[in-house]
Amino acid sequence: SSLPFFIAYEADPSDSGKIHSNVRARWDAGESEVVSAMKTFGELASKARAAIESKDHGALADLMDQNFNLRRKIYGDACLGAKNLQMVELCRRCNCAVKFPGSGGAVLGLCRSEEANDPMHKVQEALEAENFVFCPLDLVMPE
Repeated sequence: SSLPFFIAYEADPSDSGKIHSNVRARWDAGESEVVSAMKTFGELASKARAAIESKDHGALADLMDQNFNLRRKIYGDACLGAKNLQMVELCRRCNCAVKFPGSGGAVLGLCRSEEANDPMHKVQEALEAENFVFCPLDLVMPE
């Protein structure tokens, strides 16, 4: 069955990537917080695969949020950028899990609730009202 996934991004990107992360240097220095976080990212990915394979939509959403929360802790708000954080907050207010699909500038979201026939309507309206671009994705869980 199809899952309510979407991508959102800035219509006019401005602050994405202006402040560069020092996470690589912290990794190279063996900083325990960063080394531990990278191990946790790998564990989250393995758990996400298991959630997809077992068709556990709720667990997948929770893992996406855990991924973002850890990324925010390690990289910091200045590095992530105000507009990226605004997208995350808008999505979360609409009961959607959200994470970055790459280095920032876009979010991958998964709606938790099955509101009416269109679970994405509320988050689409919220994002577009703030001039973000909303793109529903047509992904399906494995059979």
